[in-house]
Amino acid sequence: MRRIWLLLCCLVLACGTVCAEKTGEPDGWYETRINADIAAWEEAVLPFASSYYSGETVYKGSTRDELYGACALHSASVVITNQTGEVHTAQEMAAANNAGARYASSWTNYVAWGKTGSRFGFDFSTANLALVRQHMARVSDAQRRADMLQEVARLFDENGSHGGLILHFNSSQELNGAGTRHVVVMLGYVLEEDTVCDLLINDSSVPAPQGVCVRLSQSSLPKAMLGEKRCAELSEDGENMALRMMDYIVSGRWLVQAGQQN
Repeated sequence: MRRIWLLLCCLVLACGTVCAEKTGEPDGWYETRINADIAAWEEAVLPFASSYYSGETVYKGSTRDELYGACALHSASVVITNQTGEVHTAQEMAAANNAGARYASSWTNYVAWGKTGSRFGFDFSTANLALVRQHMARVSDAQRRADMLQEVARLFDENGSHGGLILHFNSSQELNGAGTRHVVVMLGYVLEEDTVCDLLINDSSVPAPQGVCVRLSQSSLPKAMLGEKRCAELSEDGENMALRMMDYIVSGRWLVQAGQQN
């Protein structure tokens, strides 16, 4: 009897250990600071104790055909869920975005932000960061990148610190240009001696829990924008990837209540 009792106790302890290590489901809520890789000499500005993570497969309607390139829909899911505290999946975003489509086969991953946001009581305000970069004073590449990083942090502080700031990157360096694209959600940033040195982002292309709150420099973006070979070469030269990514950032989007758009 004693042996049976000891065995049951061990099973209960084992189950408790597994549950304690499971900080969230792949498409659920996670604590952000657990996954943020912050050095001892750095400071994280991260107003979110937890964030929703969206990375599930998105389908075209009720079919089993995958809607590829759904990173913008995942990002909308994250900011709206973070803002409301109620889970609204990327599949819901896709349905709102494609409302009125006659056939599921015609569903698109290009987001009509106004239509998608209004379904959940929000509008999306937008900053054209490609234009901001172009209008910056004639300075060195390094200075322009540093200035852009500071500008993105300012935009986050003013507009994105409640639900997150959606950031759109494009290898064409243009808002509507062709090229490799990726969309992520900014949750905060990293300071080194009061200077912004990196961003903290929710990246649907990186599985949870790492993708819940990963440094921009360690995310999927550098390889997506630069390619694996070029990324490796720059890393060997000590290139700061967060700064380098400022060449490819083209827009920032944040939530406002419906009807508050200018």
